[in-house]
Amino acid sequence: MRGASAMIVVLGIVASLLTGCTPPAAGAKAAVQDWLTSLSQGRAADAMAYCTYVTEDSGFLSAQVLAASLAAAPMTGITVSDARLEASSGTYSVDVGYRLGDEQVNGTVVARPGKSWTIDEGCVRAVLLTASMDKGIPWDVNTDWLSWQTTYPDTMTLNGTPLTTTNVLLFPVAYQLGVDSPRMTMTGGHFVVTPKLLDVVKVDGAVVLDQETQRQIGATAASTLAGCLAERTETTTCGFGQTISYLGYDTATIRWGVVDTTGKAVGTTVDPTKWAWERLLNQPDRVVPAGDQYESDAASFYFRIISAKATRPGVEDITDAFTPYTTPGQPMSPCADFSDPAHPVVTFICGS
Repeated sequence: MRGASAMIVVLGIVASLLTGCTPPAAGAKAAVQDWLTSLSQGRAADAMAYCTYVTEDSGFLSAQVLAASLAAAPMTGITVSDARLEASSGTYSVDVGYRLGDEQVNGTVVARPGKSWTIDEGCVRAVLLTASMDKGIPWDVNTDWLSWQTTYPDTMTLNGTPLTTTNVLLFPVAYQLGVDSPRMTMTGGHFVVTPKLLDVVKVDGAVVLDQETQRQIGATAASTLAGCLAERTETTTCGFGQTISYLGYDTATIRWGVVDTTGKAVGTTVDPTKWAWERLLNQPDRVVPAGDQYESDAASFYFRIISAKATRPGVEDITDAFTPYTTPGQPMSPCADFSDPAHPVVTFICGS
């Protein structure tokens, strides 16, 4: 009997060698290694074959999207640990590490045996929580995404592919948000998906008007402002005015200027070509100075007559040192009409 048992063991070993059977832990490690190798080489279909959880919204698991990821941030330096059996579930835990461009990614994935090995984190459900839309500050896109899609349908892209939701199924690699819309561009927008079943991704980025459009609107605004300030009339065509003729002033001598909240003339320092402009989310044809600030956080400008000659005895000339007004003047609230992008129209007294 003892000889028979020995024979069975020997036959088992021979059978294992002949059939190529691999111990489960080694099989789990090999599967994870092959999955990461497939990702690093851009073989999207081979990598997706390892995904335990694949749903119908797998459009971003394509070779095109993966190629764009690897072009921007190649996957290198792959390390895979020995697999550890999780007795309660019959699965294997495997520690992985790799670099995506200059960023190091570390994590633990679950390899699941079956007809073929699958990896729970092979495809990750990612939620993009804080992409910025048209602002230089973070917005929660779960609040503003609907407004964005309504105003600019099908303009957001992920690795160049149209993005219509912030809840997407992705490989754990690097991605780039973009915008496909005339005269607009994305700043920032880069993010990395880590090997976690649900990855909540914070994206720092903003959709802004491109530099040429900024230049064009700034130049138009500067020209418009110069024309406004050159008018010699109590009521200007630019939306601001002050009545002084009844006080005894020659309206032909009026000189308009821009003052700050203290009444100090600052007209020579107001330069719209230096302002950053942005579209409003709910009014796509309206452009305003970014963040409602012109040249600094404290900027608050007003239009006012800063000089005029008196025509009545006992009435002082209006100068920088003297003004008969107790209020600083008409607040500046500039905006631009962008309905004809080739010819923006700038107004300096805009309503809400």
